[in-house]
Amino acid sequence: MPTVPQWAANASGEIPKKYQRWLVELEDCRADVRSGVMLKRIFAGIARERLGLGGGASNILYRIMRNRDNTTTATAPEPVEIVTSASGQTHLVIGDAHAAPGQNLERFTYLSKMIRDLRPDVVICIGDFADMPALSSFDKGKKAYEGRRYTEDIKAANEALRLLHKDIDEHNRTFPSDPVKPRLVYCEGNHEYRIERALNDSAGLDVMGLKHLDFARRGWEVYRFKKPVEIDGVNYCHFFTSQNTDRAISGVSAARSLVNKKHMSCVVGHSHLLNHWTTTAGERRLHGLVVGWYCDVYKEYAGQSNTGWWAGICVLRDVSDGDYDLELWSYKRIKARWCG
Repeated sequence: MPTVPQWAANASGEIPKKYQRWLVELEDCRADVRSGVMLKRIFAGIARERLGLGGGASNILYRIMRNRDNTTTATAPEPVEIVTSASGQTHLVIGDAHAAPGQNLERFTYLSKMIRDLRPDVVICIGDFADMPALSSFDKGKKAYEGRRYTEDIKAANEALRLLHKDIDEHNRTFPSDPVKPRLVYCEGNHEYRIERALNDSAGLDVMGLKHLDFARRGWEVYRFKKPVEIDGVNYCHFFTSQNTDRAISGVSAARSLVNKKHMSCVVGHSHLLNHWTTTAGERRLHGLVVGWYCDVYKEYAGQSNTGWWAGICVLRDVSDGDYDLELWSYKRIKARWCG
């Protein structure tokens, strides 16, 4: 690994002119780097793509952004009181949760308490709440076997949803004059879409259907796979596709790609990564946000990719006309705050 100069490592001394010039070019990354949202490898990819910089120079730039101006990694303090938005709405976004048979589903109890206490105006489930492993490689020749496994998948997802509502419902029964009643929005993900795909591939297999998931029965607005919903100027979808393709918009900075291609504030899940980018368009501020996932289970199929995924919840404060203040809650912090 290249040696990092003293002036980059501890914010002492003057930055050489070439680094000053590069910092200007990469100014839009500064906030995400300093807050810890943007990982070094993501920053290195952006520096290489825009400026043709190698690992040594990008490493030094990353250290400058992390350490100058006496700035350290930002972690929000434990709340003494619940802060409400100044004028706009508060949105709480649940990333891919992948509830499946055999998992410890206690994380959904923590989330129920979090929603109860933070009292968001809107809760958005961005999709892949249900993992549906039985349908990952659906085979028409194994209908009975897959049907039994399918039932277990549905039971696990509905149990996770029950736990998600548990403390909220208990609060509302105990304090009927002060209920927690957020708008509930569910965007279907590609894992839930496996149900429809299985039905399309196997005519006559009537034991399956999205109707078996309890979202609608529990008061959630249901938006089908790849059908976005706009709330307070922010567009939510499991993922958005590139023009003329069916593939999810991605890239070194998927959040930036979302804004540049869609020209609106967008929030997505799907990749399990955390990525935020913001810019101005006239008098409006636009945001792109990839929300990570809400799961603490190691996925064997993903291998090393697990280490790059971010587990937690994104809270959007003071949402209005597509603009907001982003508040990050890591799964570790959620568990510490609401476990028990």
